[in-house]
Amino acid sequence: IGFCSSIESKFWGLRNGLHIAIQRGFSKLIILTDAQTAIDLINSTNDLSSRHFYTLIFDYRFLMKQTQYHHLHHTFREANKSTDIFAKIGLDRCGSFCILDIPPACILDQLCIDN
Repeated sequence: IGFCSSIESKFWGLRNGLHIAIQRGFSKLIILTDAQTAIDLINSTNDLSSRHFYTLIFDYRFLMKQTQYHHLHHTFREANKSTDIFAKIGLDRCGSFCILDIPPACILDQLCIDN
């Protein structure tokens, strides 16, 4: 995605994550994020077309309609430490993208705690 604001990176993550879930056949989704502002903007009924990240919000809303059940929840970052571990793993990959079918061993304990 290159350089962008923090909120824009959250929109990219939400949009791409939802897209991948749909591609993999998931139709009932509960999505957690620590970005309350992103949730508020996605759920907003105000005209957001002047925002530079409007296309990402529009894409997310479009993808959301392709699911049978979809709910976007706020969670505090402290309650979802496994996400931070995944982010650090991603930084070590130097920008490459991969989808993990099985979580790496280094995160299994934290996934159990976060659950």
